[in-house]
Amino acid sequence: TCALPISIYDPERSYSIGQFIYHQNWKDAGKIISKTRTSSGGNAIVVHFENVGHKMLIEDNKYSSF
Repeated sequence: TCALPISIYDPERSYSIGQFIYHQNWKDAGKIISKTRTSSGGNAIVVHFENVGHKMLIEDNKYSSF
């Protein structure tokens, strides 16, 4: 059982390095290892997930058209 606080990933939220998130589509949890900018100038986090490995995800996307 995981005793660490974990947040459900939401592209409209901001995250911190070291924070743990859960991605519902992949059914996988991971730790945020860095933050970066996308080629379009948006904010992104790099997460090391337990099963799917390293992934870059958008964050703080207040104007999402999804």
